[in-house]
Amino acid sequence: MAVESSFEEETITDLFSEHTWAGAFLFLLAEGYNVLIENGVSPEAAMLELWASGELIAITKAIVEKGLFAQLKGHSTTSQYGHLTWGGPRYVTDEVKRLMRDAIKQIKDGTFAREWALERMLGYPVFNRLWDEIMRSRVWQDEDRLYKALGRRK
Repeated sequence: MAVESSFEEETITDLFSEHTWAGAFLFLLAEGYNVLIENGVSPEAAMLELWASGELIAITKAIVEKGLFAQLKGHSTTSQYGHLTWGGPRYVTDEVKRLMRDAIKQIKDGTFAREWALERMLGYPVFNRLWDEIMRSRVWQDEDRLYKALGRRK
């Protein structure tokens, strides 16, 4: 089966993902890590639970195979309840919805394209500053130690 699309539709959906949920997902995981270690969980246990164990891969595969919400049936009822009462409704707020709609608007009206062109023209100052901040963060430093210990990084 093939799904017909257009260059415009692919551009909008791809940029939308990169500017909204995918980026938010990474930063939610990082903030979850920070909250866990603030509450006495070891960095290693926090990272393993949140992303380093590979559980996210299994969940993603289940979403692909079974569907976004149907895959929840493979979780415990405790997990399902948490997803349905805390995980979604408390985080997908009207503000988040507004931000997502703003992202679409700025993709369609060229605001992002102009911003990115200027960023490239200036030699990536914001991009490089943000990467420097990430690499100095505790989550990056702790992850680097764990991934080296696990043989995933040199």
